[in-house]
Amino acid sequence: MTMHAESFRSRSPLVLRGAVRLVALLSGFGAPAALSAAECEVRNLSFQTAQVVCAIGDLAESGFVRLETNFRGFHDDSEIAMEVRVDGAPVVCDPGGRVELSGESGEEGDVALSCRFPVKPTGVAGRSVDAQLRFRHADFASVRLLPGAVTKP
Repeated sequence: MTMHAESFRSRSPLVLRGAVRLVALLSGFGAPAALSAAECEVRNLSFQTAQVVCAIGDLAESGFVRLETNFRGFHDDSEIAMEVRVDGAPVVCDPGGRVELSGESGEEGDVALSCRFPVKPTGVAGRSVDAQLRFRHADFASVRLLPGAVTKP
């Protein structure tokens, strides 16, 4: 089966436009930039407490954010907990999050607390998530504030 030159010429603008669209799609041209983790600062870190402050910034555009705190050395008599606030107001975490954990859970080693909650864009600069962390017999390791899109297992 051979294609005639006239047939190809009549289709070439369509093929070319399709190719341009494909290249644009694959390169992300015209797509919104992906939101990444926010900047967080750990303040007043001690052997049993820490305060974490994260700038919300553009993450409010996602509609939800997720605060994750990580700990090491968790064992049978460890306890960890976090209280989360947005712009000073207490936050209610979505179901499936975990804001406290005790050694009675049977978990050991590296563990995490997580709180996903809605946050609306307000146009106000300087908004933040503030978390008070309490931990006993575990070491605070890291914190991240991420876009809170729902992920299915």
